Order: sequence, then C-alpha cells, then structure tokens
Amino acid sequence: MMNEITKYKKALIENNIEIAIKTGKQNNITVVDIDTKDKDKVNKVLKALNLNSLDETTCVETNKGYHLYFKYNENAKQTTNLRPDIFGLKTIDIRNDGGII
Repeated sequence: MMNEITKYKKALIENNIEIAIKTGKQNNITVVDIDTKDKDKVNKVLKALNLNSLDETTCVETNKGYHLYFKYNENAKQTTNLRPDIFGLKTIDIRNDGGII
C-alpha cells in the first residue's frame, strides 16, 4: 500500500497536479484559510470566530499561511477577505458549503 501511495505522490509532484477537497456538509469540514504565518494574528482571528487556537486545531501550513480544519459548522458562511477592517489581513477566507480547499 505504501508503495502505491509513494508512486501516486511522485506522479502528482512530477506533473504539478494539486488535489482539492470539497468543504461543507458533504465532507463534514469547515476550513479557515489564513494567509499569514503570524501566529498571534491567526489566534486573534480564531478567538473572534469562537474557534480553537492554532495549537488545538488540525492545520496544514501553506506557502502563505495556514488552512485550519474544523468539524462542519452550518452557521459558518463561505466568505473571502473576511473583515480586513478588524483583523488587518485581506486574506482570510472561510470555505464551507459549496467551497473547495
């Protein structure tokens, strides 16, 4: 099994192919996409959204910041550029029903 996974991973990298995941109820995940690596700013956003801190959240570090994975929250609306006036960041997106990450 591991040889198969390694083979597919190598093929994806060599062919510059990326994989997307559908977010929302369909896969039971809500994702916050934050394009900063400043952990204090990330935690400020999470606190304002009543979500766990960065240390308590399943996350993937991206080139620009983090994708933070949460159990599906039907009240979270899919957004782009969430409240730059409050958070001082123009690149906070919530991916939920109908979204991909």
